[in-house]
Amino acid sequence: MRRQTFALLAGLLVLCAPVAGSATDDPRQDRRYKLLLATFTAAMAKKRPMEQSCKAINGPTGNDKLDQILAPYLARQAALPNGAARFPVLDCVYSAKQKGRAGRIVMMNPPADQIAGWIFAACTKSGVRPAAQSESDCMAKAARMMWLQANGQFPITGYMPEPAQNCDVRWPAKETAMFGFRDGVTASLAGTPHEPGNPPVNPCGEDAKVYATCTIQPIASGQIEAALTAPVTKVPKKAYSRLSNLPIRAEMPDGDASRCPLPNGEPPEWLSRARNSYLQALGSDHYRFLERWLSIKDDDPRFKCKRLTDARLLGPC
Repeated sequence: MRRQTFALLAGLLVLCAPVAGSATDDPRQDRRYKLLLATFTAAMAKKRPMEQSCKAINGPTGNDKLDQILAPYLARQAALPNGAARFPVLDCVYSAKQKGRAGRIVMMNPPADQIAGWIFAACTKSGVRPAAQSESDCMAKAARMMWLQANGQFPITGYMPEPAQNCDVRWPAKETAMFGFRDGVTASLAGTPHEPGNPPVNPCGEDAKVYATCTIQPIASGQIEAALTAPVTKVPKKAYSRLSNLPIRAEMPDGDASRCPLPNGEPPEWLSRARNSYLQALGSDHYRFLERWLSIKDDDPRFKCKRLTDARLLGPC
């Protein structure tokens, strides 16, 4: 009788044991997590585009306004185990190929295992991805979005070069434009020159001075320095938060109010929401804005043309 009871209990234990490779196991033992980790590790081994001439910021910079912008990032870094090494705040100076396209950006970029953990957790979480989408296809889509949209980089403040047509489809296809960023969001920084005869629309009141979100005009060295702490005059209607690609309308469907500076002069509320979601995700497997993006419809074909097992998952379609 004891033998029968033992055999029955052993059988129940086998039936109840999690299947190898399922989401109930340690995710870092799942082959899909390992694929994501290997993919991003290889991509980052060549250095991300803006990480070419950088120095780490580990404390006060001597610029009170910049210190105020960086304070939440450095505080979060200090609260995380080995935070300065895993999540460095980098001050990067660079020049694009076109003449006059010099810039400067301060970033706080996550390591490969952090990105892999976010993607795996989001795509295996109940209720996040569409029911018709497999976990593996969800992971491939999220991986491509995070790399193609931002190369896994979170820009805190400054100018970053991107293809000019990302700003205006009328601009030359091979031209580079300089985009202003604050707290992971494309933003109009005071002083950014707009194109002659083509001033941007300003939703923040008739008296507000109009500045551009992005420009192909050469930017003076003094303006590059000033941009790090320049007031944010607005964020564009299609303001996506890095690294999640979540559009402002998905989180704050209140029209122009969330795009404009607050009455007390503080930056638009969308910036603090994007910053806080990102900082809360560091050191955690859960990135709420990424999960939110995966739950909404996004038919961008660039994100869906590869499978998780493809050798060049992050490559062109």
